Amino acid sequence: MKPVDKFGNPIYLKIYEKMLGFGRVLTKNGYVESIKKPNLFYRRAEDGTVYFADMRGTDMVPIWEDPSPLFYWKFPEHVPQWKQRRLIRRELEELPILRLSFYEESEPDGLMFEGGDGYCLVCGKDFQDEGEFCSTLCKEAFADLGKDVCRVCGKLMDYGEAIRHHLEYADEKSIIVCRSCHSKIHRGSKLPKLKPLDSRGKECLK
Repeated sequence: MKPVDKFGNPIYLKIYEKMLGFGRVLTKNGYVESIKKPNLFYRRAEDGTVYFADMRGTDMVPIWEDPSPLFYWKFPEHVPQWKQRRLIRRELEELPILRLSFYEESEPDGLMFEGGDGYCLVCGKDFQDEGEFCSTLCKEAFADLGKDVCRVCGKLMDYGEAIRHHLEYADEKSIIVCRSCHSKIHRGSKLPKLKPLDSRGKECLK
């Protein structure tokens, strides 16, 4: 890694030290640093997907404003969008140091703006298709409910605010939580029993 951004601007020591820490976490989780582009990490998955964790900064968000790695990806053409969203959410849960761009998360054309990940929002069934409900019955049940409830704080959540948090990846065990509680689970220490477990039953590395 180098203490300069992608434009050649120097990065202050405190910010660079944070970046080095993020780099160590990424390396432990299978990412490697690009030889030609310092501070850009990537991981090539078995299905051909390439995940990127970029700490070079952008025009919109200089690296000293937010040194956490910008997360983006390149999926093979045959991977449907519902599966892309599922894989992205899984990567974000395993590596909460990553951040999404404003476009992907907040713009209507962004992949993560809305859209299901193949899990029914009502019953949790893994139906592996586009949409957010496994059946008309579940869709009608959701419309009757109108809102979902965070399983941690009990808050009533509006549509789109709910996040599926994985408890165990091996058995696909998950609960619905609000964005605030999801952040507390991954970044804090007050909810240790809700930390996600990997396929070996061990807490996922942060």
